[in-house]
Parts: sequence; structure tokens; C-alpha cells
Amino acid sequence: MSNSSKRRLVLIGLEDNTGAVSGPMQVIETLSGFDMKPVGETITRDVVRPSMSKTGSMVGAKNFDITLPMELKAGGLDGGTVQQPELHAALLACGLVLQAAKVIHVSGLTAGYSFQDTIDNTTASNTAGELIHAVMGTESELYVIVENEPAIGDELSIGTATATVTSIEDALVCRPTSNRTDFKKVTVHGHYDGQRRIATHAVADLSFDWSAGQSVTANFTLKGNYDSPADTPMPDAEYSDAFPAIVESAGMTLDDYPTDQGTIEKLSFSLSNEITAVPDVNSPSGRDSYRISDRAPTGSIDPESLALNDFNPFEYWENGNKAAIFATLGKELGQRVSIVLPATQFTSISDKERAGSDAYDLPFDVTGKSDNEFFLFFH
Repeated sequence: MSNSSKRRLVLIGLEDNTGAVSGPMQVIETLSGFDMKPVGETITRDVVRPSMSKTGSMVGAKNFDITLPMELKAGGLDGGTVQQPELHAALLACGLVLQAAKVIHVSGLTAGYSFQDTIDNTTASNTAGELIHAVMGTESELYVIVENEPAIGDELSIGTATATVTSIEDALVCRPTSNRTDFKKVTVHGHYDGQRRIATHAVADLSFDWSAGQSVTANFTLKGNYDSPADTPMPDAEYSDAFPAIVESAGMTLDDYPTDQGTIEKLSFSLSNEITAVPDVNSPSGRDSYRISDRAPTGSIDPESLALNDFNPFEYWENGNKAAIFATLGKELGQRVSIVLPATQFTSISDKERAGSDAYDLPFDVTGKSDNEFFLFFH
């Protein structure tokens, strides 16, 4: 009997240092567009022969190219603790690490803080953590990679700024790493009705768009070692009943762009990992695995055009000035995802029209000095 084109199931598992999956494979909700395409290096045989007939070719090293679109959503709360998002294994396969974090609400935050400033708890006489981003308000929010969790009422010192803790939310943060010992690989099982395809030692790249009024799709592309498909019954699976958040009330900021005067419709981001095959004569396929050998994150944003005295993208572009970008997806505790791009550089400026008004299309490079160019908070 033929296989149904509507029956698909994807499982993913983090591999340990030996390349084996420790524990059960995780069922993940995959959107339409999922694909596991077998790819091989064609070895052409050029045999001296008495005719022009072709002798055929061979397939050398083989792999699966995987397209894995998933909804970008957080993992929820359990007893006040933020849970890992469903897509955490795919994120870690992108050369990212997941760390403990907090969103600390404070009152009386003064000016004088900077990105990655140490937050000193002057009440407890210890270091609370590292500041990644601050949202100023009547009750300001500090996005922090935590070292020692402060208590409500503690006094904090950040650079030359001060603040008082009013409440604390649990969080996790995903960020890049360049340390290969922290890199993770995954095994992916793709069930095509009764046919199972397996990719091992896979690594990934990531891109997504945040567009007003839409949910966000995290588009993962992976390369992994090829294993011959087999007829295998599709396992049972349960999906979460949590819906993805819509891009609204996102608090999106672009450096000093006055969002009370102009609108922003879309933020795009691509991690742009360079994925390289690792040859190995001792591997059954001549290929040991895949490796992330470099990354060059990029993106774009499209603010409405305002008077240059209010926002001048040309000055940023002319002088190579860096602009911080921040936005939050979702409203409920445990269901929020926030992106922090501390130092983007506009690479060009194009004009566009939106809803009868001028707007800019501003592609940018995402820059950093020490694996600090990109942060994704789940909180």
C-alpha cells in the first residue's frame, strides 16, 4: 500500500560525546515544509572504452539535507521555573548554549548602565549577574545572565546606575558559543507514514522573521549523516496544545528610534552558520560528521521614515555606528521569547512604501566581540 503524504512525524535527540542519543527521542511539532532530502557526491567514472556509451557513476559520501520549520514558542512554567522550549535540541545544534537567566524587575533605575555591565548586589555584597538588556519604565526590566539571584528589596549597582529589586521572573537564555567542546549534534528521525529516514551527527542553521500580526516560524536547516531508510511503523505521538504567540505589543526597539512616532513592521534574522563536512577514511561513508566552522549573522529591519532629527539611519551607515535591537514575542509568563541584538551595523539603506508612508529597508550585520552578538530569552 502506498504511503500517505499527510502522515509525517519528526523525532529529535541530542547526541552525547560518543555520538549516541542518551534517553528517548523527543517528538517535535514540525510545520508543513519539513523535508529530509538524500544528497550524495556523484563520482563519475571515465573509463577508456571502444564506444561512447556511458559506464555509469557511483555515489560517494552521502547525507541528508533537512528542512525543519517549527513555531517559535517558549516551553511554559512548572512551579515558577521556565521549562526548555520544544525546539531546544535544534537550537543547541546551531552552536548555541542554553544558560540560566532572570528577568529582574526594578524601580528607580537611573542612567549609567551599559551592555554586559556587571550587576553588583550591594545589599548582599555579591555579584547578581551580567546585564544583557534593560527596558526602562516605571518598573524597569533587566535581562540578566544570573550568578547569584537577588532578593526583593535588594539594592543593585550597574555601572554608575542604581536600582531596587521589586520582583524576579525565571528565564533561560540561548546564546552563541565558539567553544567546540560545547557544540552539540542531533539525531533526527523523519517518519514518512511507514518509511523512516535517519540522519545522525547533524548540525543546524537558523533563521526567522518577526512580522506584525503573525506568528513566528523558526526555520532550521540541518545536514546530517545518511542512513538507509527502512519500513518502520510510525510511533505514537502527543503534541502540546499551546499555540504560538502573535507578534503584537512586542516592545520592539531600534536603538534611539522613537516608536511613539513611527512604526516597525518586520524584523528578520539569520544565524548564517557555515556547515562543513568532516571527512574520515575510517567512517563507513567516508564522512565522520558535520561541523559548524563559522557564523556570520545578518538581518534586516524596516522602520518608518521620520525627520532626520528624530532618526537618521544615514549617520549610522556613514559612520559604522552600531544599533541595539530588542523585541518580545508573547505576553504570558513562561510563554515569552525576547531577542536581543546588542550591536547591529546597517550595511545599506533602501526606500520602500508601507501603508502610504515612506519606510526604510535596513539590512544589517550582527556583530560581537566574545560570543555576545545574539541572545534569545525564554521567560
